[in-house]
Amino acid sequence: MAAQRPAADTTTRSSSKSCRRQDEDAAGIQSSAKVALLSSLILLRILVGFHHHSGENNYHGKIDGFGGDYEAQRHWMEITYHLSIGQWYSYDLAYWGLDYPPLTAYVSYVCGWLSHVLVGHETVALLTSRAYEEVNHKAFMRASVLILDVLVYFTAVWFLAKRLEPRNVKQRMWIIGLALIQPSIILIDHGHFQYNTVALGLALWAFHYMTLPATFTNCIVGSILFCLSLNFKQMALYYAPVVFAYLLGKCFAEQPEGSSRASQFFGRFFALGITVIVTFTALWLPFVLFRSDGVSVSESVLQIVQRLFPFQRGLYEGKVSNIWCALSTKPVSFRTRMPERFQPMCALATTLSLCLPPCVYAFHVGRKRLTSENEPQHLRSVLWAAAGTSLSFFLASFQVHEKSILLPLSPLSLLIADTPLLCFWFSVVATWTLWPLIETDRIQSAYFSCVMIFYLVSLLYSRPFAALREYSRGTFAVVGDDIASTIGRSKWIYVIVVASVVAMVGLHLVESMISPPQSLPDIFPVLWSIGGAGIFCICWCCFYRQLSLVTASVDDGQKLKSA
Repeated sequence: MAAQRPAADTTTRSSSKSCRRQDEDAAGIQSSAKVALLSSLILLRILVGFHHHSGENNYHGKIDGFGGDYEAQRHWMEITYHLSIGQWYSYDLAYWGLDYPPLTAYVSYVCGWLSHVLVGHETVALLTSRAYEEVNHKAFMRASVLILDVLVYFTAVWFLAKRLEPRNVKQRMWIIGLALIQPSIILIDHGHFQYNTVALGLALWAFHYMTLPATFTNCIVGSILFCLSLNFKQMALYYAPVVFAYLLGKCFAEQPEGSSRASQFFGRFFALGITVIVTFTALWLPFVLFRSDGVSVSESVLQIVQRLFPFQRGLYEGKVSNIWCALSTKPVSFRTRMPERFQPMCALATTLSLCLPPCVYAFHVGRKRLTSENEPQHLRSVLWAAAGTSLSFFLASFQVHEKSILLPLSPLSLLIADTPLLCFWFSVVATWTLWPLIETDRIQSAYFSCVMIFYLVSLLYSRPFAALREYSRGTFAVVGDDIASTIGRSKWIYVIVVASVVAMVGLHLVESMISPPQSLPDIFPVLWSIGGAGIFCICWCCFYRQLSLVTASVDDGQKLKSA
């Protein structure tokens, strides 16, 4: 018996070594898969960057300037690099005047300095660099978007996906891949040319810290990050109601250690208020201290605010897929029937009405004590609420751009493991509504390529199409004993999704084969607007239902899984 023990020990040691080797091999495979995934995502962005950018060679014949967003961003690098800070928001406003918040201006200054050093002084030379589109500088501009995208947005998606799927690595990789392969985000930032992923990434980082357990300090950090997002691009204001509602709820949240409820509320509320004031002051104060001669403090601030919120431009811009644009077509003709002075108030009232339900849910979730058990559900609730309020703003607010659809898309894309069909459908529709802009920029080939890649990757993921098959086996019942489960089995969802896809493909085919009549030159953009607005209204209802279900699961911390 004694002679057998060494043999048994040897067998045990060899088995443990074999297990360690297998674990190391598995870890190596996972690391290689992660590198391959990130490399593919970066390569896709680089390839899209080889296509036309907005306003290239003044293709669309702009009379009062040159180009589009690409030239605007380049011009901002030019003026921030050469002019004093007090002139940034007042210099030659007729030619792509700066109309983004201060953090964008500071980033433009850094990019302008790098362009001057790395590419050449002629790229940002004051006045003489206008309409500068040399190939090396284009590469620099594209690289600046890509680097900021990877540093801010990629990292935010990666960390949030890890929190949403802490144990299932495979599911986490699918979330990361599908979130970062969104056609709309890639086409707008790396095709059309903008820096939206910086603001979106900062907002996602804010949601990350706001929903972390432990101390209230995380909420302070989240508040700072959201202020940075808001000061990079004012469209982050679409998330503001949810951020305010959730953090307000956190001020009321119960804590394990006993303390006065009133002192806790006022202490936390005061801390958040001071955080916002200090962050905004740090970013805006230079424009006051270094304002131009003869300009008062109030005027220096007001000129920035007027640039950020140009109410004089009207209810909406372009053929955007929101309620007001859809209702402004005949026979309703809302824009001409409603007096112009009442339009902002009407838009505000409608937007607040649509935003209220997600904010109520966010406040309710914020009041719940945050623990390691219900932490993922807090994050899910904030993401759903952010998607709901931003879609509300897109549908009903004043002066909406078609690119603002990226705001609901960004948080929603991280929830594809929970609602694969809804996320897939919304992603495709969001990209489809950008088609008029895609045509103007002449990046149709990038559009079809990105949509097809997203479709194929989703097909490999399989869950969106499995959910669609489940709905096809349902019934046409509208109500039942359990409304939630009845909706979950409804065949109407299958019909709506399939009909919308057929309509989207059909409009593409009709437009390619038939020229619009001279009496209706904008017939196709209008149809895109009406169709997109209708689908987005349905999606808003789906967001509301899903948010209510996720909120109901916060108390017990159980992970919600539904199609």
